[in-house]
Amino acid sequence: MKYLIFVSFLLLTSQSFAHNNMVIDEVKKNPKVIKFLNKTQGLSGREVSYHQMPLNSICGFAGCQSVKLVNIIVSSTSANAPVTNLLAKVTLTGLEQEKMEVTIVELENVEH
Repeated sequence: MKYLIFVSFLLLTSQSFAHNNMVIDEVKKNPKVIKFLNKTQGLSGREVSYHQMPLNSICGFAGCQSVKLVNIIVSSTSANAPVTNLLAKVTLTGLEQEKMEVTIVELENVEH
C-alpha cells in the first residue's frame, strides 16, 4: 500500500513539473520576452531565472482554466549591476489546459 501511494505521488508531481516547464517554455517563445532577453545579452555573468505563481484556477464541464504569473528575472554577477524583470501572465484553457496565451503585464504607478 505504501508503495502504491509513493508511486502515485511521484506520478502527480512529475505531471505538475512537466506542466510548469510547459508554461515557462511558452513564455520563452513570446516575441516580447525574446526582445527583452536580447537587450540584456551583453551583461557579463548574466543569469536568467523564471519564477511562477498561480493566480487562479477554475474547472467546469468544458474543461479547466487557470492563470499563472511568470516573473522573468535577469541579474548579473558583476558589481553594482541592476536586476531587471518582466512579468508575463499565462492563461491556460482546454480540457487538459493545452492552450496557452501569454500576455506581458505592464505595471503602472510603481514607486521605487
